[in-house]
Amino acid sequence: MLGERPLRALPCGERRGDVTVDQKWKVEFSASLPPMFTGLRVGATLAVVGGNVGLGYLLTFGEGQANTPLVFVCIVMLTLVGGIAYLAVILVERRVLHYLPARGVGGDL
Repeated sequence: MLGERPLRALPCGERRGDVTVDQKWKVEFSASLPPMFTGLRVGATLAVVGGNVGLGYLLTFGEGQANTPLVFVCIVMLTLVGGIAYLAVILVERRVLHYLPARGVGGDL
């Protein structure tokens, strides 16, 4: 008797240990959100630099032409755009994952 778990009332047709698809989806999806937002934070900042068009191309072009002012303007703009993208992901993450405790380092904006 000591160590036994108390019995709970089960809905009609359900056996002990059965997990419905809806219950499993809710648990797995909510457990996968924090790592997904971590990837989004990293991806949002890296997506700004790459590509053959835009500021990344202009930065590479300025380097090839030895145009230092153009390179520095591109670096400043990429920093601003990357910071805004990172901040946007953090704000969405806070809104979606409101039930998690706040982080100590880097999570308090």
